[in-house]
Amino acid sequence: ADDMIGSAFSFSRRIASDYLVSFGNEDSTRGLGFSWCKIVLIAAFGCVILRMIDAMWFHDDSTFVAELTTLGAFLVGAYLSSRSRKPRGMRKPQKDIDNGGKTSWPTRSAGKARSQDPSSTWNSSPVDNRLVEAVVQSCRTGAVTQAEVGLTALLRSRSSVAADGSGGSSGAVVPPGKTRPDTAVWRVVEACLLSPSDNTNASRAAAWLRRLQDAGFRISSRPLFAVMDALTRGDHPEVAAATGLLKEVLSARGFPDVACYQVLFDRCIPAGDEAQVVWWLKHLAKKGKHEQTQGFVAIIRSEVHCANSEKVDQRMGNALFYGATQSTHLYNAAIHACARYGDVKRAVHWFSCLERASRAPDGGGGGGGGGGAPETAGKGAERPRGFDRTSCGPDVISFSSVMDCYAQAGAATQAEQWFERMVQAGIAPDTVCYNTVIKAYARGSDLDGAERWLRRARQEGVRVEAFGYNAVIAAGAKAGEPRRAEAWLRRMVEDGAEPDVVSYNSVISGWAKQGDADGAERVVNLMLESSIEPDVVTLGASVHACAKIGERVRAEALFARLVARGKAKPDAICYNALINAAVKAGDINAGQEWLDTMLKNGVKPSVVSYTTVLHAHARAGNIVEAEKGLKLMLETGVEANVVSYSALIHACVKAGDMDRAEHWFEHMRGAGIKANAVSYSSLLNVCAKAGHVERAERWLGNMVSDGVPPNVVCVNNVIDACARAGRAQRAEAWLRLLTGRSDNRSGQGPPHGTAVVVSLLPSLDSGSGSSPSEDEDGRRGAELAEKVRCSLPPRCPEFKASRLSYTAAAQAYASNGGCEDAERIFAEMESSGMSMDEFGLTVLLSSYGRARPRQRNRAEALFTSYVQKGLKVTKPPLRALKTTLGSSWADRLVEDLGVEAMA
Repeated sequence: ADDMIGSAFSFSRRIASDYLVSFGNEDSTRGLGFSWCKIVLIAAFGCVILRMIDAMWFHDDSTFVAELTTLGAFLVGAYLSSRSRKPRGMRKPQKDIDNGGKTSWPTRSAGKARSQDPSSTWNSSPVDNRLVEAVVQSCRTGAVTQAEVGLTALLRSRSSVAADGSGGSSGAVVPPGKTRPDTAVWRVVEACLLSPSDNTNASRAAAWLRRLQDAGFRISSRPLFAVMDALTRGDHPEVAAATGLLKEVLSARGFPDVACYQVLFDRCIPAGDEAQVVWWLKHLAKKGKHEQTQGFVAIIRSEVHCANSEKVDQRMGNALFYGATQSTHLYNAAIHACARYGDVKRAVHWFSCLERASRAPDGGGGGGGGGGAPETAGKGAERPRGFDRTSCGPDVISFSSVMDCYAQAGAATQAEQWFERMVQAGIAPDTVCYNTVIKAYARGSDLDGAERWLRRARQEGVRVEAFGYNAVIAAGAKAGEPRRAEAWLRRMVEDGAEPDVVSYNSVISGWAKQGDADGAERVVNLMLESSIEPDVVTLGASVHACAKIGERVRAEALFARLVARGKAKPDAICYNALINAAVKAGDINAGQEWLDTMLKNGVKPSVVSYTTVLHAHARAGNIVEAEKGLKLMLETGVEANVVSYSALIHACVKAGDMDRAEHWFEHMRGAGIKANAVSYSSLLNVCAKAGHVERAERWLGNMVSDGVPPNVVCVNNVIDACARAGRAQRAEAWLRLLTGRSDNRSGQGPPHGTAVVVSLLPSLDSGSGSSPSEDEDGRRGAELAEKVRCSLPPRCPEFKASRLSYTAAAQAYASNGGCEDAERIFAEMESSGMSMDEFGLTVLLSSYGRARPRQRNRAEALFTSYVQKGLKVTKPPLRALKTTLGSSWADRLVEDLGVEAMA
């Protein structure tokens, strides 16, 4: 029995010791709950009594003394606990105006705080409106000294009213010439913040707010939020001043709300400073459940200290564990925060928790405080301290937050389902709900669905705001239907929804993407008629609409017209549109002038600005101007990209300057810019035109070694280089790289890595009676092609022989009169599913003309067969036909077949 009693006592005393010392601290006992703490203490107390009886029975004096000491500790702890929880005998219960008029017992700490609070008796009498107006007018004119004098007079008048004891009630009717105290505070603070005097308005407003509070004005959330917001904005935020002001207002029992606490957490406490966050949450818990709940709502809303949805879960867990009121306001903060991060799963989870809390027997509300504080600073009447929202359940904000989470992902069907679920729950949807569903369809590029919901809102008498119309307009512009977007813009004007600059810009951008300058300018005119000033986006989009169709004069006129209004300051995008318009109109000099104008007006050109001019010079083959533009680009600190260098290399290609093209290509690689397939193709093109086979093959090898997969255009350039050099077998060896690769891709050819090309060389030897040197040249080309093929990835995209590949390889044989080899290559091309075109016809006819003896009959049969298939005939094959058959024979054949040459 002694062992059993001892074990029970050890267990009970160990648990009790953890909670007894801090029994009076509500935070320490809230985890187990007050009733469980009482059970544990009673059990421990009983064990102590049993141990004392046991010690007396067996005459164990030392144990008796020890247990008597423990019993004394229990009695002292219980006495202190009762002192912190029960009223003293001399004190009577009172009506607590800050607890909804409920009867409450003031604690010692609360009584001490109130006795030390100089502003515990608030003066709620009306204020002379003339004194308030004098301060406001002085602030508006920037007369700070005069405003200070007026504020002093206002404070003295309050002191005299308080001395006379004539303070009125806050609920009394305000007589003429007077104004409410909270309204007076807001007007004075707002005028101070908006004063044009200097940059110390925020600090002055904070000082005025303290003086008003000391004079008996109770500070509400609206002026407090405005001052804290002003103090914490700008390049040099006054964080300490804002934090100190909030502490003073809390000490004087003011009315901070969630917005004020959110400024604290977002701007005053750095990210990661969890110690300050915990201190403030504990500090607010001491002020009451109302402040504690608002603190948790603010921290959950904070993007700084709730940077992801996992952190939202953690904060909500802390709020529920430490006894924050389970209100709709608190759960809505969690739902909205999860929706902000696009976490649909967690948003729905907290919505379900809110539904469960609403079905709880106590309605989800805790005793004494709730989340019913005003959500927006200064809106509506101030709610009493400790306001208890007894109803806890999903409201329109809860549903709209979940709907918004789906809308961000473009999941319109799910958003619509939640809308219907809200209606079935008996909650009337508001404008935000309709806007959210419209946004969901717009994000999902479903213009019809967005229009359907906008019509539904109008039919049900819901006044849709500009946001809903803008979503439909943006969806129409994005879908490439600017006409429908413009129709909704005009309907928006008719419905009185007041379109903004975003509304007009969406339609203008839609017309600009279509290259419809008339439509863009029409909307610009409508915008100006509605007194909406265009911005830089309007300027860029409207000029781009003209630039897209090359109307340089119209673009410049529209640019000058909008800039002359003074608000739209052109940026690099606007100037780029003008440069593009000039280039598309073929006026390179005008494009260069606009580039110079950018530099003169202090607008830094972008890489697009220079590259547009570079491309214009490249297309004209003006390599000198292209080089000058690239050098100017590098000198002004703009980093050239691969597109810029490719434009310059293309200029070298147009000029046929292969050495210069290689120089700038190496310069690009030396600058750390990785070449792409386009830049390599430009370099290979210049090698092909010059007939430099070895250079072309070397650059193709470099391309593969640099990790850039070659495409069919690059290989065609190598084939073309071989053809221009008259090296037919080497050209066909590179063609086999494409055809062998194609076979392997389809799974019908030999496995990857086998010598596809080498196996074809015997057929090449007997095709055209080539000399041994030509055969050797073909074998070397085949080996190089095989090395390139083996270096390619197993699934190389777009690596298949084209019609141009076969034509270039056949051209190599045709130039030497190898008509049989040319026929063989074209026959292979047709067997792969590609028909001969006019270029192939020209090549094969020329091979017949160069063959010895000339193959006139085969040429006539080929031309007749080609025409009978209804294929296109142009002037080049007709010239090749005359060369092969002679003019009279060719003319007679063309006349008999009724051929008319196409341009």
